[in-house]
Amino acid sequence: MEPIDSAFTDPHLTAPKDSPLIESNVERISDSSSDGLGFRAWHYAAVPVALTWHGVATPICIDSGCTMSLIDRAFLEEHARETEVKHIKVPISVRGIGATRHLTNEYVVLDLYIHGEIPGQGIATAHLQREAHVVDNLKAKLLLEVDILTPEGMRLDFQERRLIIHSCKSLNTPLSITARDNVRLRRSVRTKKRQLVAPHSVTHISIKLKDIPEDRDFDFEPQYPGTYAHIIDAESLFVLVRNDGDRTLVIPRHQFLGTVTECQEEGYYLADPEDDILAIYKHQEVQSEKKDEIRLLNGVAIHGDQSRNF
Repeated sequence: MEPIDSAFTDPHLTAPKDSPLIESNVERISDSSSDGLGFRAWHYAAVPVALTWHGVATPICIDSGCTMSLIDRAFLEEHARETEVKHIKVPISVRGIGATRHLTNEYVVLDLYIHGEIPGQGIATAHLQREAHVVDNLKAKLLLEVDILTPEGMRLDFQERRLIIHSCKSLNTPLSITARDNVRLRRSVRTKKRQLVAPHSVTHISIKLKDIPEDRDFDFEPQYPGTYAHIIDAESLFVLVRNDGDRTLVIPRHQFLGTVTECQEEGYYLADPEDDILAIYKHQEVQSEKKDEIRLLNGVAIHGDQSRNF
């Protein structure tokens, strides 16, 4: 059999005739157990990284799916305030985890400290110095991408749950790939206080959230007229409510606005601000078989002579 390096140089490679077929020893997926949502059972891979030698390490996402490393501005100011922010002439459009896009013309040269162990030598700290572009509102805080993983020779060992850094004497550190719980979540969202929405305006309405996990985003499904659909998390403080009427809308305290459920999509797409009307919950009428009756989607029946004007 020919050497493996030469055997896999052909871009149109087919399996060599004399090569064995190795079956995976992991339990197979059956038709009955497969629902197309297996990806939702896992978080992204993360390792603890500090921005100063004796600083507190924070779990940081290791992402080989993008070339440019990113850091959140607030996270940078909190953990490495003295770092000089540099500029490039032309802003770059980048994307973090999910579909959110960021525009950046700022970058920093970061000192990255990763605590771990060198085989046969004991505990040590790897020190890397690499570029990261600065963006606002990056939920992952810091993304280590291919522009850091490749030159530093970082290798992800999913079997042993370790990150090996070959540029630092093969120092290895724990790799976190925790499984999500499969419990389906559904929570009510209510107003925190009594608020007014002026005619023909949109207002931030304070909300109360209880028992919401902090490790993911959720769909907010509105069920109160004029309320916008949102993507929210455990730290969300408000939702938007729109009043298209001519009178002030009074929303009582503890008013039920909708429910929080697991996100059913992996990604979301940007839309023009003018399309915000598509995200608003509205009452809809359903014609009833009975004469002089209109039935709303929420089950309420309105009786009366539709031909009469009031």
